[in-house]
Amino acid sequence: MRNSWIGLVCACALFVAGHAMAADCPTSELIFPPSQVLTTAAIFDSSVIDANGAGFRVGFDLTRGEVHVYHCCGLAGKTTTARDAFDVIGVASGTPVNVVARMTVDGWIWTRGCGGTGCSGLLWTTLTAGALTNQMVLSRTIFSADSIHVTGVVELPVTIVAGTPLTIEFSMHGMRAAGGAHGAHGSGRYEFVGLTPGMHMTSCSGYVDQAVPTLRSTWGKLKVTYR
Repeated sequence: MRNSWIGLVCACALFVAGHAMAADCPTSELIFPPSQVLTTAAIFDSSVIDANGAGFRVGFDLTRGEVHVYHCCGLAGKTTTARDAFDVIGVASGTPVNVVARMTVDGWIWTRGCGGTGCSGLLWTTLTAGALTNQMVLSRTIFSADSIHVTGVVELPVTIVAGTPLTIEFSMHGMRAAGGAHGAHGSGRYEFVGLTPGMHMTSCSGYVDQAVPTLRSTWGKLKVTYR
């Protein structure tokens, strides 16, 4: 892992931020064994990382569409599951709007050295809306001391009826394989593709998305894949 990044995270020690939203906003979940936090806060961030990079970070900022997870390096993985209720404005109430929820993930997988089998670190990213779900796994097998940059995009087509908010879940899980000694860090940023000019995405927790233009055939192709 790059020293400058580790230094920045280690300075965090322990930080929790957030303000409670309305009681009817969806509940987000953060798991950093043995602890579990359920919260309706729009912003939450908690981390304990020592000078050697061991520890955890779980956090999100629903107002900005950001999700974070950091795991190093035991068997118990860490999970950030951010949930929010999204609606479309700029069209008449009751209008069905087809969009694609997209999360771009950027992260690292590293080890100080590993021998034998199972020498891998993993980042799992899952998008869920009702019965619809899609998942991406970023995994690297590393034997000698090294860090590898990983990145990817996961998408989920959804239909939102204007005036009827839809709960969408953005989850990231960092872990290592059973035989490994690896860390995994990921930061995700979500957005919505397919809004036409004049439409905007809003959420219960304060997210406001500027329209990302419709990509030709994007939603039609994806809805067949993930129906």
